[in-house]
Amino acid sequence: MRTLVRHAARLDAGLGHIEQFIAIACLIVIVVATALGVFFRYVLNDPLIWSNSAGILALMWLTFIGGSLLFKSDAHINISAIPSMLSPRAWSILSTVFSVFILITVLLIAWQMLTLIPLQGRKQIEALSLPRSVYGIPLMWAMLSIGVSALVKILKAMTDTPLGASTNHTAGI
Repeated sequence: MRTLVRHAARLDAGLGHIEQFIAIACLIVIVVATALGVFFRYVLNDPLIWSNSAGILALMWLTFIGGSLLFKSDAHINISAIPSMLSPRAWSILSTVFSVFILITVLLIAWQMLTLIPLQGRKQIEALSLPRSVYGIPLMWAMLSIGVSALVKILKAMTDTPLGASTNHTAGI
């Protein structure tokens, strides 16, 4: 079981590195597309048709991929009052229940995206000449990546100490 946890954690960390690279690339695309759009519109008086669409697409990717990255590193917003009111064991159990709920939810969303992405592929993002399905790809990635992260949290809770009692009292929600 510990070998499975190690491999899953390594996969999760690898996904995190890829997500970090994608997030940085998206930020660069947003800044460059916006700067070019402003320059061409107001300085050259010849607006770029694709700059707004490229910025929006990069922002979508940044939002979902960045959210997954935040979930991996427990950098998301959490409520610290609840863990402090519970015993470490109770918080560990509750945190594991939250992870199970998150895993089920993201897998259901990913399942629904499998039907939506092909439907979006029939339409185009005219300014970029891309299928609209590229809007669904970051959401699908994020759901699967968050699912891996939640699974790692569940497996770690099951193998860390008896009954899943965790030593990290503030991780969770």
